[in-house]
Amino acid sequence: MEILTHRVSYRGAGRMLEYHVKPLSDVHIGNIGCDINRFKEDIDEINQDPFALWIGGGDYCECINITDKRFDPQSIHPDYNIKSLSRLVDAQIEDIVFLLKPIAKKCIGFLAGNHEEEIRLRSQRDAAYDIAKGLGILDKYMGYDGFIRLIFTRNKHDSNMVTFYCSHGYGGARKSGSKINKLEDFAHSFDADIIILAHEHKKIVAPPVLKLGLDKLGNLIQKKQWAVMSGSYLKGYVQHATTYVEKKGYPPSDLGTVTIKIKPRYRDIKIES
Repeated sequence: MEILTHRVSYRGAGRMLEYHVKPLSDVHIGNIGCDINRFKEDIDEINQDPFALWIGGGDYCECINITDKRFDPQSIHPDYNIKSLSRLVDAQIEDIVFLLKPIAKKCIGFLAGNHEEEIRLRSQRDAAYDIAKGLGILDKYMGYDGFIRLIFTRNKHDSNMVTFYCSHGYGGARKSGSKINKLEDFAHSFDADIIILAHEHKKIVAPPVLKLGLDKLGNLIQKKQWAVMSGSYLKGYVQHATTYVEKKGYPPSDLGTVTIKIKPRYRDIKIES
């Protein structure tokens, strides 16, 4: 776990100014089900939006090589040929770095996922670290989970902070109710304005939890705590191929990601899935 601080300076009154934070997770580049075009669309949107930021949620690469018992030749994307098998994970890392390079400077946090963790433990190759290094954002590398303090500053007298707790997540709940329960469990354990989980391949925005607290002057205030699952870019079902998702009978994935909209002047937060 790491605790990161990312500062954003803005000018003017900023009453309507809105920043957009997108979690990018569960891309699984290298898998035949990877919706690379959808992923490129979201990268382009972040790149073109001057108020966009992003958080890497893990599982950027499939990271399953030929010696892994999970290896299935039917799951290999056709972009990777027989010669790629000798350096399959390296090729996937190079491809994801190439795709994310244009938006690297907009990253505010970068997690490892369970697929990167598996290859680290099995093959002593820290793929998430290598991706972060290739992007030049090792200072944003958080491991499997951590906190982000996003501080918006208009001038020395006017600043607001939004806190995130981010984790790649765990398990594989099948029903929406179970996934929302998991989000609420994290909300009870971690004190942050926004909790982001990946791994489930679903876009879910749980109803915000209302909490009473005190401001800096001791006045009673009401705060909202949000918890979301960030979606995926891996199609579970692919024509002319048999996937792991298909064999396990999992539901189809929610493709894309959520957008966390923040108006820093008032710490106003809205989330769209």
